[in-house]
Amino acid sequence: MQLKQYLSVGFLLAVLFAAPWPPKSHADEAPRLSIELNNLTNVGGACRVTFLMKNALGRAVTDLRFELVLFGKDQRIMRLIAVTAGQLPVGKSRVRQFDLKGIECGDVGRALLNDITQCAGDQLTPATCLAAAKLSSRIDVPFIL
Repeated sequence: MQLKQYLSVGFLLAVLFAAPWPPKSHADEAPRLSIELNNLTNVGGACRVTFLMKNALGRAVTDLRFELVLFGKDQRIMRLIAVTAGQLPVGKSRVRQFDLKGIECGDVGRALLNDITQCAGDQLTPATCLAAAKLSSRIDVPFIL
C-alpha cells in the first residue's frame, strides 16, 4: 500500500472513532427536573430568591413543592423554607421568586434542596422528581442536594 492509502485509511478510522456511536438522540437523555438558583437580591428588608426551573421529565408537573435550607457563611442553618413552585409544563422554563424577610442575601453561604415534598402529575411522585433533580447555581452560592 502506498503512503497516500495509509493516510486515507487512518483518517477514516480517526473520523469513525471520534464520532459518537450510536448517535445520541433526545430519547437517550434521562428525565430531568432542572432547578437553578439564579439570583439573590436584597429587596426592602428581605432576600429575594430567584429560581429558574425547567421540566424535562416528559410529563407535566401539576404541583411542585420543596424544602429549601439556607446556610450562612458560617455554615449554620439560617432558615428552612417550604417553597411552592406550582405547575411546570413539559419542556417549559419557569421563573419563581420568593421574598425571605429578615435575611440579608450577602449572609447566605449555600442553599440545600432538603426534600421535594410534592410532585404531582401523571406517574410522578416526590421520590421520582427528587431522583431526577438537577441542581445548579448561576451565582457564588452553591445549590446542593
